[in-house]
Amino acid sequence: MAKTQAPLFGFRARGQLGKTLVFSDWRGVSYARQRVIPANPSTEAQVSVRSVFAWLNDYWRLASSLAHEPWEAYARGRPFTGRNALISFNVPQLRDATDLFQFVASPGTMSAPPLSDLVASSGPESGEIVATASVGSLAPGWSVVQVVFVCLRNQDPHSAFLETVRVASVEEEPYEVTFDSLSPGEGYVVTAWGVFRRPDGRLAYGPSVLTYQVAGS
Repeated sequence: MAKTQAPLFGFRARGQLGKTLVFSDWRGVSYARQRVIPANPSTEAQVSVRSVFAWLNDYWRLASSLAHEPWEAYARGRPFTGRNALISFNVPQLRDATDLFQFVASPGTMSAPPLSDLVASSGPESGEIVATASVGSLAPGWSVVQVVFVCLRNQDPHSAFLETVRVASVEEEPYEVTFDSLSPGEGYVVTAWGVFRRPDGRLAYGPSVLTYQVAGS
C-alpha cells in the first residue's frame, strides 16, 4: 500500500484508475494500491485464519465496554481500531489452537504491570466459578482503579461461539468475583487484568493473565 500526499494533482481520489490502481483512504490517510482480483483462497491455513477471525469478531460483539477498553486504549492515536488490535494480537495465538489457553484479553498499555496472581475454583453452588486476583507492589505514584475479569466457555476458536462473554470488575480488595449460571461440569477460562492510575493521571491497562476451571456441578 502506497500513501499519497497529493493524489491526482492534489485532488482527493477514490476508486480505480485504468483497472491497474485503486485509490482510497484509511482513517484519513490517502493511499494507492495495485488492483487485485480476490481468488477466494481456501487452503487449510487460510480457512483456519478466517474461522478464528470470525470467532474474534463474535467475542468483540458480545463483550461489554469493559472488555473493549484496553484495546481501544492500545489503538488510540494509531491507524487501526480496538477491534483490529484484538484480532491482530489473537489470530497468531489461536489459528492452530483447539482451546482458548493462549487467548489475549488485554495487550497491556503504558507500562502497566500484570496481576501477580489469578486463581479460580469451583463455586459452592452448581454452575459457579469463583475467581480471585492479586496485585503486586506498584511503582511510586501508581494506584489500582479496578481489576476486570472475563469468563469464557473453553472452546475451539474455529467453531461457532459458545455461550456468551461474562465480564465483571472489582474496585477494592479482595479482588474476587463469582460467575454463576455457567454450564455445570464444563470447563471455562477466566482471564483478568488490572486498570491502574499512573502518576501523570492517565489510565494504564495491564496485560491479561489467564487460568482454567471447571464450573461446579
